[in-house]
Amino acid sequence: MNIEIERRFFVNSLKFKDLIFEKSLQITQYYLDEYLYDDNVLEIHGQRITFGDTMFHQAKVWRLRKIADEFWLSGKSEKIDSIAFEFEKKISENEYNELKENLTVKPIKKTRHHWKNGEHLWEIDVFEEGLSPLIIAEIELDNKDEDFDMPSWIEREITNEKQWSNAQLFSKINP
Repeated sequence: MNIEIERRFFVNSLKFKDLIFEKSLQITQYYLDEYLYDDNVLEIHGQRITFGDTMFHQAKVWRLRKIADEFWLSGKSEKIDSIAFEFEKKISENEYNELKENLTVKPIKKTRHHWKNGEHLWEIDVFEEGLSPLIIAEIELDNKDEDFDMPSWIEREITNEKQWSNAQLFSKINP
């Protein structure tokens, strides 16, 4: 389990164009609406995934992700202010495909760019298909009051606006 302290912002696409990124990753992300907890096991469509962390029961939302050539199952607790518990487990491509096989929804597709500014890493998500031209930047902090430089390409903060969470964006493309 990680404690995630994250702030989120809209990006001005015109000012963002000239940035040089450390790396860029293709992400495909599904949100799961059918799952059960059984002791230290998360059961999804009959498939059982064991977690070593008993706190994973606190996750309110689960997502299945392909990030470049890696596959992940991750959960997040309810976010309070900018803080949430995050649970991640790397899974095999076969496990990913078996879980994905039972889904009848469209995934979120995005390109995540990494941009370093001093000690801070910004993750800038450029959404594709049904969510284009949306661009959202995230910065993870060590504490919620931590200072950081605000880049000129930031338009406004949306950290506490739940309608811009990835889970809510997923529901917009899967009405």
